[in-house]
Amino acid sequence: MRIAAAIAQLSIAAAPVSAFGQARTPPHIPEPDDTVHVIQQEDPAGTQLFFTATGRTLARGDSYIGIHVEPVYRIVIPSAAIGLTDRVTIAAGAAVLVGEAAAFFVAPRVQIIQRPKVQASLGALAFYLDDDLIGIAYGVGTFGNEDKALSAGLGYLYTGSGDDLREPTLSLGGELKVGRRIKLITENHVAPYLGNAWLLGGIRVMGDRLSAELAVFGALGDSHCCVPIVNLSYLFGR
Repeated sequence: MRIAAAIAQLSIAAAPVSAFGQARTPPHIPEPDDTVHVIQQEDPAGTQLFFTATGRTLARGDSYIGIHVEPVYRIVIPSAAIGLTDRVTIAAGAAVLVGEAAAFFVAPRVQIIQRPKVQASLGALAFYLDDDLIGIAYGVGTFGNEDKALSAGLGYLYTGSGDDLREPTLSLGGELKVGRRIKLITENHVAPYLGNAWLLGGIRVMGDRLSAELAVFGALGDSHCCVPIVNLSYLFGR
């Protein structure tokens, strides 16, 4: 269950026309108060924070591959996801404790609310390791836009092993774009009855399709503090 426990703790110029006998229109030079429109970079990893889902889902036919690396405890999590419809996304992958074991997982998600500034989804995440099962059923809402948003979720953590566990969980995260290609992200989880809280904070650098993240993980009341996490993902489609 070591790997299961580790996982539980863990986006014109138009040339002027001239004609014979007509004066050529001079190019427009913006005045100091002219509005300059900057094309904003979309977030290719906007359907998730660091690990947890947002209320957003992939568009139909879009997909991504990704990898999470936690070097201190040697945990590697390769994954892939695809948008079956504009509201249904399914992901799968494996959590590998290097040199010891691997837990395979599946994560379906269905979006139930899709508005310009409010998205909400229901989903599940289930890990399988030999005869052990650990997972969470959840609902999550995202409020805001791709530049600035808050995500809040309520989940139900469960195990199917001999030491069955049934506990509610809370999650709260946020994202803030501070540059055309840079976001600050936080992701936090609380299991009240277990008395545990897990905090993550870091940065996402966005390309047109590739995104890279560097985060720091910590557990309140535990020695797991300031553990680095590196994430990479690549979006196909769009």
